Amino acid sequence: MKKHLIRGKIILIYGLSLFLLISCAGVPKDPQHISPAFAEKALVTLGIMPVTYDARYAEPLDVRLSPIILRNTEKMLQAKGYRTQILSTPVVTSRDIQSDPIMMEPSRVAQDIPADIDAVVAIHIISHFGLDITERQPEILGPSISLNGTARLISVNNPEELWRDKGRGTSLLKGRFLRRTQFWIELNEATRSLADNLFATLPAKTD
Repeated sequence: MKKHLIRGKIILIYGLSLFLLISCAGVPKDPQHISPAFAEKALVTLGIMPVTYDARYAEPLDVRLSPIILRNTEKMLQAKGYRTQILSTPVVTSRDIQSDPIMMEPSRVAQDIPADIDAVVAIHIISHFGLDITERQPEILGPSISLNGTARLISVNNPEELWRDKGRGTSLLKGRFLRRTQFWIELNEATRSLADNLFATLPAKTD
């Protein structure tokens, strides 16, 4: 009887968590910042800069997280009508906050960017859970992988911050067996969710 009650509570909590995620996804939100000059820029091609990380949440050694985030970001931006180009611009570790594109002055971010790029996208991971091998515990109730990030868009010509917002990506726990064998599928789900939420408020390309 006690086992049935515990199982019922777990199902209820899981159902409520799923309901809240779906409900929040359906509520439109405003970006943290959008410049009145955004529409005047007529952006076509966006360069995507290397992902940076909060010093407390560096990229896990056994997970190549950045390429997956960049791939899903490209898909999201292309779905909004933009051309994209992943940039290999070297970025100093985010421990030096003045050298992180998410914090740098727009004029510094836009330096040495190819002439065919209209604006650059900077992505910074604030925190993550479930990526470290010590955190991969299938008994935990709730999202098995969670990513929190922030992004900004900076114009290259007459540099200025055109847009900025935050977003979260999650992959829901699907059970112990799947959790152990399908980590990479769940990671892609979480990064796709992050890209979708992070750039949800970015205006689509205008014709």
